[in-house]
Order: sequence, then C-alpha cells, then structure tokens
Amino acid sequence: RKLNMKFSIEIPQTVKEALELNQRNGNSYWRDAIKKEYDNVKVAFELLEEGQRPLPAYTEITCHLIFEVKFDLRRKARFVVGGHVIDSSGHTTYSSTIKDLSVRLMLLIAVKNELGIMAGDIGNAFCTAPCAEKIWSVAGDQFGTRKGSIVVLKRALYGLKTASASFHQFLGDFLREMGFTPSRADQDLWLRKSDEHKGYDYIATHVDDIIIVAKNPSKYMTHIEQHFQVRDVTDSPSYYLGNDLVRRGKLIHLSTKNYVKEVLRKYQEKYGALAKE
Repeated sequence: RKLNMKFSIEIPQTVKEALELNQRNGNSYWRDAIKKEYDNVKVAFELLEEGQRPLPAYTEITCHLIFEVKFDLRRKARFVVGGHVIDSSGHTTYSSTIKDLSVRLMLLIAVKNELGIMAGDIGNAFCTAPCAEKIWSVAGDQFGTRKGSIVVLKRALYGLKTASASFHQFLGDFLREMGFTPSRADQDLWLRKSDEHKGYDYIATHVDDIIIVAKNPSKYMTHIEQHFQVRDVTDSPSYYLGNDLVRRGKLIHLSTKNYVKEVLRKYQEKYGALAKE
C-alpha cells in the first residue's frame, strides 16, 4: 500500500501497524498516544461482563483509532465511532458555533470597559456529554486484555452524528447553571449581569473553544476547570478562531496573518506534492 506520510513520519492505519512502527523505530510514541487517548475516553465505555449482552434496542457499531502527527511532531491517536451506520434521524444533529463578528464585538466591549480576557479549550469535550444513541461495540486492540469484550457507549464520541449537538447542549446547560443566558443575536455568545461592575460578563463558545470576557474571568474559568479538563488556559490569548490578538497598550489589534499563512502552507503541502508527482 501507499505510505501515509506527514513531516516525513509514517502514519499507521491500525493499532497493529502503530505498534510495529514503534518496534521498528525503537520508540514508544504511537503506543503512548494510544494509551493517552484510551485513558481520556475510557469513561465513555461500559464494559459488560463475560456472557452479558446489550439490550435488543441497542445497535452494534464499529470503532477504530485514527492517527495523526501534530505540527510539533507529537503523535496523536483519536478514538472514532462508525456513526455512519447509525440512524440518527430521531435526534438533533445540528450544532451552532460563535460568529466571528460576535467575538470581535465582545473584544471591543472588553477594551472599552477594561475587562479581562481568558481563553482555553475543553479537552476530550464530546466524552463529557451523554450519548444520544443506544449503541454497543466489540472492544478492539486498544482495550488490551479486555479485547473482545462487549462495550456499551455511555458518552458521545467523535464519529457520531449527534456528538457535537450533545456536547453543545451539555455545555449550554452547564453555562445556564452558572447564571449565563445566550444572547438574542448569537446563541453561542453567553452573558450574565456582572457582580463586579455595572455591565455584563461574557463567555463565547466555539465547540470546545471558550473565551471569557469579565472583570474577573479567572473566577469563571476556575469553576469550569472543576467540571471539565481545560487545556491551554491563558489570560493573554494571542490567537482565537483565526484571529491574531496583539495588545498595543490598552488596545487589541486583530488580524488574520497567521491564519492566512497556515492556509497557504496547507495549500502548498497538498498541491505542491501533487505537482511533484
């Protein structure tokens, strides 16, 4: 077969190939990536005891790992469900995201009212939300000694048509418990009357990316971190949803320089390789 390469690193197609690459290269990069992903998503599975079967209402699906190499050469494994075989017509699959204009207006409010800004992204977001469908699968190589066991999915996972919508609703319910309500102009721009100044505090959500504008944004971020695994938390975000955020005194300069550079890089990577062939 044709090798799948990225950054001159061979990307495996299966767990078996990943472990063979480890042995050939004398490292454990792919094994470590598989273990990290399993540790993150194992909460989504209920492993049934030997001989136990799922209820008749449940549908069998297949699951597999897909592999990727990140720009810093980290190996990444992602557990994916074969959601294409599931009839999701009885469930909501649409999930909205924050509009770019809403983010820009929120940052304008932050500058005007001298509010703080914090950003971060929720790790393994989908598996924090309940699974809408009733599905089960057979444990694969990534389950180690439990390979071959029956597993019932209790949380949403990548590949399910309802996963994004399930997480969107789950996160929305959580923000409502925090006292936030979606704005009338954009349902992914959340606001609540501030306890610390005369205006409002804001949280914008783009799937698992969140940005907070408030007099004391760390108060909200700390509460979110108590319920979700939030990564790359910063109180001075330099990039958000394709926008470069450069502080100049009290002002924030917005540009799309890095976004455009990345688009051109991917274009060159894809079509430059084709031209060479």
